[in-house]
Amino acid sequence: MGAIVLAAQMQHTLLGVATTAQRGVPAEQLGSETGRLLREEILSGATLDIHAADQVLIYLALAGGSSRFLARNLSSHAATTIWLLEQFLPVRFSVSPAGHLVRIKMKPN
Repeated sequence: MGAIVLAAQMQHTLLGVATTAQRGVPAEQLGSETGRLLREEILSGATLDIHAADQVLIYLALAGGSSRFLARNLSSHAATTIWLLEQFLPVRFSVSPAGHLVRIKMKPN
């Protein structure tokens, strides 16, 4: 078993991707796929990669004040997290298209 993790330091953010090895998939193919995924994140113009977007939501909700970021898309995990946070904390999220990206905004109630 193995994995490849790649990160790219951009001007104002750090983007990353990871893939997990699978039986029968050559390491070269796994590396190529991981590189392709990181390239997509870089070229998208997103301020957070898809997985970081999932994880940062709770911190935005607890930090106070308004926050916003751009991601390539909103995962089902992030959508569920947004719903859950709105049930327990005095915050409201909005998700809207921003060109080929998704803009996620959080405001305290």
